Amino acid sequence: MSYTYSVVEAENELQIIRDLSEELVFANRIAHGESLLIAHTRLEMRAFFEKTVIDLIMGDALEELWQHALGLFNADRKPNELPDQIRRARSTAAAVEHAALLDELWKELSDIESAPKGKLLSVAGQISALEKRATHFLRSLKNQLQAGLRFFETHEAETAARASEDLISLLAHLPILLSRYYEEHREKVPVTSGHTNRAHRVSDESAVRR
Repeated sequence: MSYTYSVVEAENELQIIRDLSEELVFANRIAHGESLLIAHTRLEMRAFFEKTVIDLIMGDALEELWQHALGLFNADRKPNELPDQIRRARSTAAAVEHAALLDELWKELSDIESAPKGKLLSVAGQISALEKRATHFLRSLKNQLQAGLRFFETHEAETAARASEDLISLLAHLPILLSRYYEEHREKVPVTSGHTNRAHRVSDESAVRR
């Protein structure tokens, strides 16, 4: 339950940050165009999310929940299965590209004064896309966990007997959500062919499951 609260809290904080930054950006666009300071602030929050928030919700707390669930339900699953899946999700080609995109946005902001007119708005648009994907990821994670809580509400004392495998499978699916989060930015990245993009997605998701 405490893990679910952590995810909900992270989602709420991210929404507050988005709401505040959007208000500030809107006001500054009217008066001065997109503010470089605001773009920097928003990108700093993206970096905070990628490092601190993801480490929080996909790190020790989730591994502890996994270990507890295995013991509670006497599940025949390897203790390191979930941590290994998360590690693979965070090291796929899509995850590496995602990190590189953040680095590139930092570089573009640092060179913005010599960039063509409208470049700052383009960078701000990319930051907005990252914010929306982060919100979608947290919402998907929260929905998955809430589905797990409903198993307890439905079966109560019979949960272990009736829904243990469903709950273990639900937890095992969380790294796939992380992998999809990293994959989503590829929909916006030009590739040589649609087949190439599809092949990368299948390869990365399969790598997480292995």
